[in-house]
Amino acid sequence: SVRLDLLHKEVAERVQAKVVTGNKDMIRMFNFFARKKSGSGHVTIGHKEFLGIVQKLGVYMTEREACALFGRYDTECVGAKSYFQFIDLFFDEGERIRVDEP
Repeated sequence: SVRLDLLHKEVAERVQAKVVTGNKDMIRMFNFFARKKSGSGHVTIGHKEFLGIVQKLGVYMTEREACALFGRYDTECVGAKSYFQFIDLFFDEGERIRVDEP
């Protein structure tokens, strides 16, 4: 939908600005909202955590919109994204930033 396209663009702009000016802030924010995968120690987010992150970035959407937008990103239908999977959603292939996994 057009609304989800606009929300994606707004989230992408905010994430890119946050990562480019200081990736540590974005990592801290991700980790604040993330949940630990059992046993692995890796952290991921689902649609509810995604909503928390985007609201903290100043993008306001309903839980239903967050669920729908996250569903677009969750092409593997696993219900979770790692930090790099999340960040990569908002950068083109050549722009992707690589730092240590949080």
